[in-house]
Amino acid sequence: MTLTLSLQADSGIILASLSAIETGAKTKSQEKADFKVGAAGEISRYQILPSVWRDHNYSASRISWIPETNATNPDSSFLMAERIISSRATRFKQVKGRDPSPFEIYVLWHRPQEAYSGRIKARTKERAGRFENLYYALMAEKK
Repeated sequence: MTLTLSLQADSGIILASLSAIETGAKTKSQEKADFKVGAAGEISRYQILPSVWRDHNYSASRISWIPETNATNPDSSFLMAERIISSRATRFKQVKGRDPSPFEIYVLWHRPQEAYSGRIKARTKERAGRFENLYYALMAEKK
């Protein structure tokens, strides 16, 4: 049985898990993780490619525009990461006819095409497993 989740209800835990996996971020406050730049130019504690950041800004209304220069701001990067994962989860539901599991949320984040196709590479599975374990640990702490 695959457990699905409510992105709306669980977004804080989902994104805390993502930032911990991607950059080691441990708090909601600004920290070193917010300034990390990945090998491919990824920005913020969530390691978002600048092109993905821009794409999700252009698809949003100007009212909720979040400049890339705000990537080091935890609140701004949280909103952008939430926008991206919500968009990908919506697409996943259109393709698969169901909500993604926590494991699939990470695959959607890191390699969305693998999530849509269901052909997930071993390295992605390993990271998604770590994400899933962290997600459940944070959920248990919340209770």
